[in-house]
Amino acid sequence: MHIRKICCVASACNFLAFVSKPATFGSARGCARIGGAIISRDAENPQRNSHTNIVIRDAAPGDAPAVANIWNHYIRDTLVTFNFAEKSVTDVATDITARQAQEHGFFVAQSDAGIVGFATYGQFRGGVGYAHTMEHTVQLHPHHFGGGVGRAIMLHTLEHAKAHGAHSMFAGVSSGNPAGVQFHERLGFEKVTTLREVGRKFDQWLDLVLMQKML
Repeated sequence: MHIRKICCVASACNFLAFVSKPATFGSARGCARIGGAIISRDAENPQRNSHTNIVIRDAAPGDAPAVANIWNHYIRDTLVTFNFAEKSVTDVATDITARQAQEHGFFVAQSDAGIVGFATYGQFRGGVGYAHTMEHTVQLHPHHFGGGVGRAIMLHTLEHAKAHGAHSMFAGVSSGNPAGVQFHERLGFEKVTTLREVGRKFDQWLDLVLMQKML
């Protein structure tokens, strides 16, 4: 099991900030302001002494309700993803199991308040010729922007992908999410191209910005 513990300091890292209409996000009770990307490896039973500690670990099927809650917010209320078909808990649980069976990671960031974000990756395109090229998804609970959790879970994801033979990682970022482009640039991703008006949501055409990081 991959477990990391983040000891928090102040930092700023907004990346999923664009909301196109008022959001009605599910339970946000007890959400803590967390910070920093100082990461230390921990034992299998990490101690979390306060809301300022975040554990990054492998997702389990039992995390599916919390992950679906975060994911569906961005599907339902934002232009971060072109998709507008919400994911069921079963869909997410199946995806977690499948990604891990393929040795493609699916990770969650967990605070004392619960799951506050997730990241996962898989092969960029089908076929054996693309076996070393990956694409990822990373999303945070909207109450947890600006604390370094996104950066921390992405660094963990990139390290995992490299250790499992990935040569590069792609990000497909919606033009409705300019903060996502900035976030990935700070992680060393570079813009490769922009696919014009390939997505449509909320009665508007959207570009897809393809970004890549060599591992």
